[in-house]
Amino acid sequence: MKFFTNKKADEKYLSFWMFLIWAIIGVSIVLGVLMFYSVQGDVRQIEAQSLVNRLSSCLSFGFNYEEITKSDFNIYLECGLNKYVFDKQNFYYFNINITDGSITSQSEKIISGGNNWKTECDYQLLKKETEKESKFPQCAKKDSIVFDSKTNKKYVISVIAASNQK
Repeated sequence: MKFFTNKKADEKYLSFWMFLIWAIIGVSIVLGVLMFYSVQGDVRQIEAQSLVNRLSSCLSFGFNYEEITKSDFNIYLECGLNKYVFDKQNFYYFNINITDGSITSQSEKIISGGNNWKTECDYQLLKKETEKESKFPQCAKKDSIVFDSKTNKKYVISVIAASNQK
């Protein structure tokens, strides 16, 4: 034990290393936060696809054409959507077209959301490129064949939805 005799721990040598460790920890935290918040996640396509699936499944389950064509039919209430988000915030858009599949068929349209997104969605769905434009809404489309629960008549539900919430 002769090796440890008369040894003193002096704070003047430890304080430099202590401040160096604190600086490294502080810089690491700042860099980690900057890296986390600098990544931009674009979920517009996922939101549009989710909205299409939700509207399509909502209308398909227990489909009744007469009920949908009534003037008091509320798509927001039936499908659990918030009308404020579609009408006031202008982040989302949907267009529902219901036809019986024949050439001379009459169709029922339900439209809500963004002002001129129909043209942008038609162009995007026609173009079908994988490159996403950051300025424009991302669109999704789904066509479903359903049978009326009362008349057992076949109908085609075409749902187009868009999201522009970044």
